[in-house]
Amino acid sequence: MKFPYARLLPFVLAACEPATSDTPDAAAAYPLQIAAQTDVDEPLAGVRVARQGVVLGSTDPSGRVSIALTGDEGDRVALDITCPDGFLSPSEPVVAGLRHLGPGSPAPTFEVACIALVHSFVVGVHAEYGTHLPVLHLGKPVGHTDALGVAHVLVRAPRQAQVSLTLDTSGRPDLRPQNPTLTFVAPDRDELVLFEQELVELKAPAPRRAPPRGPVPL
Repeated sequence: MKFPYARLLPFVLAACEPATSDTPDAAAAYPLQIAAQTDVDEPLAGVRVARQGVVLGSTDPSGRVSIALTGDEGDRVALDITCPDGFLSPSEPVVAGLRHLGPGSPAPTFEVACIALVHSFVVGVHAEYGTHLPVLHLGKPVGHTDALGVAHVLVRAPRQAQVSLTLDTSGRPDLRPQNPTLTFVAPDRDELVLFEQELVELKAPAPRRAPPRGPVPL
């Protein structure tokens, strides 16, 4: 007995095989990189990248992390960036468009910046006649001027905070002005701040000569 449907079997099996196409799979991964830097262009580790609250990865000591996104071709995906403690995170997410790249094409890189909340900066002090004077910050000595009245002190302060440095002249009552103070706004970047102060030495009055005693010759 012959089965008329037996000839259809190869076609049925062929229909059950997965179709091949040059069209990319909608659920395929879309690789990309996040490169994180500080506001002084240094790579920053520990920056977290999240999608809808799910952390996808964190940057390494080189400031980079590679991740793969899933979705449909043409989708736009928002990635939230969280900087480590001591840094201000970006206010807006990174928006990445899902695009399949040609063979051998590098993964797209998105750069993000983390702003340091506290900055270190050097203050160069020059005080004429102000030799060997303490330099005070918040009432505590952070350095001393040398024999030329020069000092370099390191100060740390939050960005845009008001900073005051004082030359302590309490041990030199002959100097004017007494205890001069420089007040400035902490810069947003690590940089050098100059504090130049002209001091004047008060000279002690010459001793008065006593008038001669006895008869004055004519």
